[in-house]
Amino acid sequence: MTNEAFARVKIDALLVAQAKAYARQLGVPYAFLCNGNEVLFWEGQREAYPRPATTFFKQDDLERRVATLAVRRELASVPIDRRIVERDYPDLAEVKTIEIKRSEVEKLLIRPGDLLMTEGGDADKPGRAALWSGEIEACDHQNHVFKVRSDRAHLLPAYLRTLAGSAYGKACFLSVAKKTTGIASINKTQLSAFPVPLPSLALQQAFERRVQRAASIVNQQAEALKKAMATFDAILSQPIA
Repeated sequence: MTNEAFARVKIDALLVAQAKAYARQLGVPYAFLCNGNEVLFWEGQREAYPRPATTFFKQDDLERRVATLAVRRELASVPIDRRIVERDYPDLAEVKTIEIKRSEVEKLLIRPGDLLMTEGGDADKPGRAALWSGEIEACDHQNHVFKVRSDRAHLLPAYLRTLAGSAYGKACFLSVAKKTTGIASINKTQLSAFPVPLPSLALQQAFERRVQRAASIVNQQAEALKKAMATFDAILSQPIA
């Protein structure tokens, strides 16, 4: 058979079945089928039939696919918070999931005490920080949010969060931010260069206690306001005698 005639031969069902059998025998999740003219790619654990491919995949592409399969098989989906920084606390109203390599889980997970700081947005958004308290056991963060883990032997997260959100912190971040129309943003290098006044650990601990007391009062007032509004709405809904 000439090369031209061979190139016109289609990959038929028998060849597909043979390739599938070889893949299962070797214990590999993927198989390429090629006749010199046509390339098909088959994912045995997800697809019943092979599909056309423009070329053979690189080794690292296949490794990523294998890692994804392992995560799916072991149900290792990690929740990802898309609105993780809203004021100084995480807003978990909308949480989705993302699949990541199992080898990268330890590096990417957010730990209690980590700060999550925004890359940008409005003029007051660069460097805005939320303190993560472990609200979700295994959680990653959106790629436009920086994760900051301080050395707690010298710098407490609550102090750093408040400093970043203070007038001093906002002025520092805004002074180095890249600005376009209505948008300001910082990068990792600029965030790492944030100058942090460092009082003693005892002063930071005292400051943290005062912040916690103030936050408790704010939370109590917010709950009281919510109950008052609910009572007001209930009164409005009653018919007037």
